[in-house]
Formats: sequence, structure tokens, C-alpha cells
Amino acid sequence: MQSSKTETPEASLLNEQIGRFRLDEPVGSGSIGTLYRGHHLAFDQPIAVKWARAESNDFIRHYLPTVQILGKLRHTAIHRVRDVLPSHSLIISDWLPHSLEKNALSFT
Repeated sequence: MQSSKTETPEASLLNEQIGRFRLDEPVGSGSIGTLYRGHHLAFDQPIAVKWARAESNDFIRHYLPTVQILGKLRHTAIHRVRDVLPSHSLIISDWLPHSLEKNALSFT
């Protein structure tokens, strides 16, 4: 799927398996993208799936360097990045339900 600034994964990817992940439901959105509650199929754990409103090349150029840095950090106040799917403009991180507002606000 080629993402565009107006297209979201809701229609084509919601409840579909994308690699080891599934998008279950949208929980918030903003000018940068949409946050979904998802599921890591291999680990049987909830995850946060952040979809960025960007073409694949823009996603790689703008978000990938930040995601790579976040993926190396370990702190209780930072959501651990588990994976990134540039072809779908998706960032996969830990789902922290007690910080749902922070989850949504930190990305949107």
C-alpha cells in the first residue's frame, strides 16, 4: 500500500495481518498520523501502531532516523520501539494502556 496524506490504513489494513502484527482499532489521530491499538501475533501481546501520514520515501527520510534512535533507548518513560515498516509508514511500539493519553499526544 502506498500511503498518502489523506489515505489511512483503516480501510485496507484494519484487522489484517501485516508481518507479525495486526491493527485492531484506532485510538487517536492528529496532524502527523493515527495511533492504533494492535496485536503482536508472535508474542501474543498488545502493541501501539503509529501510522504516519507520509509517502514511503518521506517516511524513511523524516521518521526512520528518529525511530532508530528511539529503538536504542531504554527507559520507563519512553515507549520501546519494537519495529518499523517503512513500506506501510508504520512504527510499532509497546502498548501502555495506562498512558493512553501520552501515547496519542506524543505522536499526534
